Amino acid sequence: METEDIKWKQYKLGDIAEYQNGRAFKKSEWKKYGLPIIRIQNLTGSTKIVNYADNNYDDKFSVKEGDLLLSWSATLGVYNWIGKDAWLNQHIFKVNPNENIVTKDFCFYILQKAIKELSSKTHGTGMVHITKKIFEDHLISLPEKISDQIKLTKKLDDIGEYKSSVSGTLISSSIKASFFRQAILHAAVTGKLTKDWRIKNPKSTPVQEIINKIKTKRLDEAKTASKRKGIERIYAEDENNSNSDLPEEWEFVSLAKLCKSFDYGTSKKSSKTGKIPVLRMGNLQEGSINWENLVYTSDKPEVEKYKLQPNTVLFNRTNSPELVGKTSIYKSTRDAIFAGYLIRIVNYPELDPDYLNYYLNSSHAKSYFRDIKTDGVSQSNINAQKLSKVGIPYCSIQEQKEIVKRVEKLFALQEDILKKIGDAEVKSEQLTQSVLNKAFSGGLVN
Repeated sequence: METEDIKWKQYKLGDIAEYQNGRAFKKSEWKKYGLPIIRIQNLTGSTKIVNYADNNYDDKFSVKEGDLLLSWSATLGVYNWIGKDAWLNQHIFKVNPNENIVTKDFCFYILQKAIKELSSKTHGTGMVHITKKIFEDHLISLPEKISDQIKLTKKLDDIGEYKSSVSGTLISSSIKASFFRQAILHAAVTGKLTKDWRIKNPKSTPVQEIINKIKTKRLDEAKTASKRKGIERIYAEDENNSNSDLPEEWEFVSLAKLCKSFDYGTSKKSSKTGKIPVLRMGNLQEGSINWENLVYTSDKPEVEKYKLQPNTVLFNRTNSPELVGKTSIYKSTRDAIFAGYLIRIVNYPELDPDYLNYYLNSSHAKSYFRDIKTDGVSQSNINAQKLSKVGIPYCSIQEQKEIVKRVEKLFALQEDILKKIGDAEVKSEQLTQSVLNKAFSGGLVN
């Protein structure tokens, strides 16, 4: 069949199907048994948590396998339900196509195209949504013959399977790139990354000699007997970690022996406007500072007390169990202070701050944080005392700097890989939209 043989007819979305909104389930109705409640998060896969309801509700809210669903708020999307019988939550339409006009399978693709077109007409600054009137009044074109719709659906299904294969490959590559980052950090903090460097540089200063030098300097600077006693106590403590898995030249050393202080941030309330940004836990991202969603202060005493110096490591002491302990390094010349849920680590020159940041972001450190955190109702905490006792795989400052140089080079390679994956995902999505546009102009039917 040639393209010009297809006869197209224009409809409103409201003419080709009925759209039944889900029920507004209350949290008090959520159970641990019964039929699952389909929420938008369950369609997008952003959560594995499923809530249930054990009452009998109006059958119009029931969903069965194969039903066509459309989320119209927060996340806009079209889905074929492949789960068991369930109840439909609000902000999702159950789509009942008028099969005298459109097949259910072709309706799936029509709605995908319509959602893309309607995304520019969404309402709301927080939870965006499409109003039902705008949705039902939106115009689309359909082949008049059901037989033409079936042929187009077959071609779109074939292309969809190919795209799913490509997307799966891209997702797998992205995951591998993320694992590559942790593999780099693991090699860095276990000495494997610089094994060749140590062979070429065998005369590094012994760790204990470095530690004793720091101790002596601290004792000399201590102004009271009680402070000297406290310093002696720090260096008298043994580390809990075994050095057996480290290179011969390395040792685990507690941060208390390598750092001058562990300072909590300001507890004063910040403002949406002001002179100086106040960095919060949300600004600590992937080991660096994210300068979005800032709050501010103009309080001079607070700025003087909590002002950050470049190359300062910040540790998130209170957060969810999964995120507590995330760490970033402040490198900017832009003035900033830090909030109370963060700890400023002031290290001695014998500990490179970038190396410290890399270690605290490594899987080894994160595993240790899971063991020492104190759990509350919804948040976990690692206080300054616990942080000071964390043992870090320690080596000479020269080797630390070599590690940092190599990690930065490998991370740059990883970022380049992720950028190429992102570019490929954009091209894949553009191809999909191009195919849909071509399909709905009759260009795929031969």
